[in-house]
Amino acid sequence: MDFIAPRYLPSFYRQLSRPYFKIKPELTTWALWIAAAVFSTISKADDIAVVTPQLRSPYAEIFYEIIDGIEDVIGRSVIRITLNKNGTFDGVDIEAQLPEIAALITLGPSAARSVSPLVGTVPIVVGAVPPTLASDSGNLPGIHLAPSPHRVISEMIKLLPRVGVIHVVQMDPKFDELVAEARSDATRQSIELQVHRVTDHKHAAQTYRDLMTQMSPRQDVLWLIDDSAMDAEIVLPAILRNAWDHDLVVISNNLQHVSRGALLALYPDNRQLGAALGGLALRSQGGGEAIGSLRPLAAL
Repeated sequence: MDFIAPRYLPSFYRQLSRPYFKIKPELTTWALWIAAAVFSTISKADDIAVVTPQLRSPYAEIFYEIIDGIEDVIGRSVIRITLNKNGTFDGVDIEAQLPEIAALITLGPSAARSVSPLVGTVPIVVGAVPPTLASDSGNLPGIHLAPSPHRVISEMIKLLPRVGVIHVVQMDPKFDELVAEARSDATRQSIELQVHRVTDHKHAAQTYRDLMTQMSPRQDVLWLIDDSAMDAEIVLPAILRNAWDHDLVVISNNLQHVSRGALLALYPDNRQLGAALGGLALRSQGGGEAIGSLRPLAAL
């Protein structure tokens, strides 16, 4: 569609205002309406850009599926911007393109950090980041990779309807919000969530050993929230071996722990995650609706 360039519009209005230029009032109204529409179209950015790190297969396919979900929701193709390993954008000047961009979606921690200078100049939605990024993201809206506590507890109850206590070992305070949400969800299900706070890896290792001797099979669950308290090389194998030997239940926020012996971890639906991020990006464009900060992953 061709548009009238802005520099021609003033003379266009002068033509309409000449007394000898006889135009019916309704035609004048139509002309003014068209001019307003032109100004709106020229000034309105409606593209959504997605920033992703440079990845190889099979990890690149994960982001492709997320982008497919974004495009499903917004109904058109996105502008794809790749972040090189040196931290620069692949042949793209984002700042120069800002007038055309209605919102930015970043995938991955490095992509989220790369657009931090643009906060406040364009709506930004972050996705596929660890929950620890929440306190460092400037309260940007988005979805982190920790599974929704509601979904985790719901699936756990299906497998273990008699569970009464969930144990969580926590060292990183950045997980406070996630743990608080988990406690609320557990309470609604008449389940007690006990948080065992630790100060270092030695304290964490001892706490895990104590829990494994105190837990009751099929009634107590150890939930590994994948924070810094977990030593995946030394402590995790001991936990899982002990769990299998004594019929104890261990669930995890880390999908890789299932292959090593955890009972339950939820697998993300990448396309649904993209759809959720696309919806947040569309809602962020208005500027008048509060869409919150980082939230857990519900697309599982």
